[in-house]
Amino acid sequence: MTSTLRGRFNLLWVRLSLAFGLVVILSAGSLFIASILIGRANLPTEMPFLLDINRAGGVVDQLAALFQSQGDWAGADWLLRGVEAVYGDAALPVIAFTFRSAEGSVVYDSLSQAGLNQVALHRVVVGGQTVGELAIAVDTTRPPPGPENFLLQQLVNFLALISIVGTVIGIGGGVLMSRSLTAPLERLAVAARRLAARDLSQRVAVTGSAELRDLARAFNEMASALAESERLRSHLIADIAHEIRTPLTVLQGNLRAIIDGVYALNTAEVISIYDQTRLLSRLVNDLHELALSDARQLALHRQPVDLAALLIDAIVIFEAVAESEGVTVDVQVSQPPPPRVEADPVRLKQVIHNLLVNALRHTAAGGRIALELTAQVGGVQLAIQDTGVGIPANHLPHIFERFYRVDPARGRETGGTGLGLAIVRALIEAHGGTISVYSRTGENAGTTFTIFLPDAYAYEQQS
Repeated sequence: MTSTLRGRFNLLWVRLSLAFGLVVILSAGSLFIASILIGRANLPTEMPFLLDINRAGGVVDQLAALFQSQGDWAGADWLLRGVEAVYGDAALPVIAFTFRSAEGSVVYDSLSQAGLNQVALHRVVVGGQTVGELAIAVDTTRPPPGPENFLLQQLVNFLALISIVGTVIGIGGGVLMSRSLTAPLERLAVAARRLAARDLSQRVAVTGSAELRDLARAFNEMASALAESERLRSHLIADIAHEIRTPLTVLQGNLRAIIDGVYALNTAEVISIYDQTRLLSRLVNDLHELALSDARQLALHRQPVDLAALLIDAIVIFEAVAESEGVTVDVQVSQPPPPRVEADPVRLKQVIHNLLVNALRHTAAGGRIALELTAQVGGVQLAIQDTGVGIPANHLPHIFERFYRVDPARGRETGGTGLGLAIVRALIEAHGGTISVYSRTGENAGTTFTIFLPDAYAYEQQS
């Protein structure tokens, strides 16, 4: 039972409701206490009565006028009884009088029966002579029923009613508001649990406050990214299985044929089997490099590199291969030479080699491959352009994806393993650079790969 209560108390909407309720109770309680204090602070004292009696035209003046007009105290009792009626009644008197003439005879006496204590004694003076004395007693524990005090009492009652009704409405509204605030979080929690259970179709409605809408959008973006990653992972596994299956099938077929005596165990057959193992080894190495890149563990031995000198060294061997294919290779370096870059020279040579092999593969005899190195703001740009058949526009967005080939036949003689450009992009991005591709289709339309690498100073600023 205790653990259940503790668990409910840990719910956000419960805590918010309690917080709202506490604020409402404190506010309403303060209002209620204020109404009580106002009522008590305005309970009558003898001063309002005495001021009312002593003011011009008050009871004392009325008694003096009565005596002056008729020379006796006839009607004085009626006058005083009327004053008492204004402030109370016979059952619960608030004010009482004892009035004596100058000779000491009692003209009117309600004070002795009211049980109130005398608080003031006033003399009635006519023509400079005292003609009577008025003793006054006041009950200071009850408000008089005059119009001002009636309004005050109504105000006190109204404030008390407001505090009670406000408390009920405030607590109810606090609970509803707390539920409305936490409902999107609860839906998000449910969706997150389902997402963890591999239901990648989960999305949440973008509702609530600005912060909750941002959170919902971030969750939906994360879910979409996970779904896309899962799709790519499934395709990657299928592609790996496809790539490995073919050389393994060839190996198994050749070995089976040799075992069954169909093929003689000669050098040609061994070379064929060896070529398949080389293909498998290259595939495994490429996958290993991509795995390291994904885990951000790709080893880079950075040092200041003169990209112009490295570019010339990288194409020395390649020029002979290109010449044998009837393709011309041109290199242009801007003047003054571009600044040095902070990079791994071995990895950059690997990038250049992959792009040159890819360009040579798609450039026919008589074509041309041009390399242009230029200085840019904050770095160096290398453009590798060929005069091949180009890449159709619908293939360009996917050209750097793993195992993606423009060639629908997926032939290894023309398409490689489909990992070369993926590795190139991974290496360039590991250096803090970018790579893009531009191409047109048609004879000699060609394709251009553009690489940007930050110079040493820009790299230090990024780091």
